[in-house]
Amino acid sequence: MLRRFRNVNPRRVLGVDIGATKIEWVCLSSSKVESSGKESTDSKMQNSQLANLISDLAEQNNADCIGLSVAGFVDGNRIVKLPNIPNIKNLDLNLNVKTFVQNDLKCAALAVWARRKKNPNDSFILVSCGSGIGGAIVYDGRLMCGENNTAGEFGHMKFTFEKPRSEPMLVDWEYLSAGKGIEKQFHSFLKGQPNLNSKKYSNFDAKQIFESDSSLSKRLCSQATFYFGVGLANIANAFNPKEIILTGPVSHAYLSKYKKQFSDAFKSACITTVQNTVISKCEFENPCIMGSVLLTRMDSNPQFAEFFSK
Repeated sequence: MLRRFRNVNPRRVLGVDIGATKIEWVCLSSSKVESSGKESTDSKMQNSQLANLISDLAEQNNADCIGLSVAGFVDGNRIVKLPNIPNIKNLDLNLNVKTFVQNDLKCAALAVWARRKKNPNDSFILVSCGSGIGGAIVYDGRLMCGENNTAGEFGHMKFTFEKPRSEPMLVDWEYLSAGKGIEKQFHSFLKGQPNLNSKKYSNFDAKQIFESDSSLSKRLCSQATFYFGVGLANIANAFNPKEIILTGPVSHAYLSKYKKQFSDAFKSACITTVQNTVISKCEFENPCIMGSVLLTRMDSNPQFAEFFSK
C-alpha cells in the first residue's frame, strides 16, 4: 500500500509504528519499499532499550530520516508516556538521524488526509479500536492537537460500569469496548466459573472471543458493541462531524458480525441532528505506519506542516 505515495522524497526513510502488541517498520527508497518487519512489543522495555531499537533499525536500513508513530502521548519530539509500555516515560530521542515523533492516530489521520488528496476543506474524525481506542480530529484540513497534543484521546472517556453485586465505578471506554479490556473481562469471568475454564477458553484473545459462538462470548461482545456505539454517539453529539472513519481489527467486528447491534446502539444515543452521520471503514489496513513515513516530509512539505499546526 505504501507504494501509492509516489511523491515521497527520493531518500531512504524509515517509518516505525510502536503499538500495543507489536512494533512494525518499513524502509522506503525513492518511494519503493526496500525492507519491512515487525516484532512483538515488550511491555517491560526501558527508555534506553527503545532508543537503541530505533537507532539499530535506522543503522540497519541506512536511513536518512525516521518517522515514529507511537501509541501514547507526545510533546514535540519527546515521548511523554506509552500506556502499553509503562516504563517508557519522558524519552527524548537524541539520534544521529533526523527524527519526527507523533501519536499513532495523528499519524494515521495524516495518511488518511493525504490519501483524500489533501483537501483543505476536509473534515473527519478517525477512531481506531484494536487493543485500545485512540482517535484524531481533522477540521478544515487541519488536525486538532489540543493544548498538550492529546486531543482525540477518546479511549479515556469515562463510563459508569456496574459489576454484579458491586458499587458502580467509572471505567475507560477502551476497557469496555477494546481488545485488551474485553480479554480482561472475559478471563475474569472464567476465573469465577471453574466449569468453563477449560483449555478451549483459557487462552482466548479478543479475535477468538469475537469469533466464538459461546454464550459468554456473545454476551460480552454484545455488551462491548453497545458501549462502542454509545461512545461513538457521544463523539458525534459533541463534534457533529461530516464523517467518522473507523480503523483497527475490533472496530471491523463491530461493522460486520455485530453491525446491527452497533447501529442500534449508536442511533439510540444520538441526538436527532447527527443520527445520519456517515460511519465508514478506513480504506487501508495500517494508516499508522503509512503516516509515520509521511511524517518524514514535515520539513519539506508545507502542507503537511500546516496540517499539524494548531
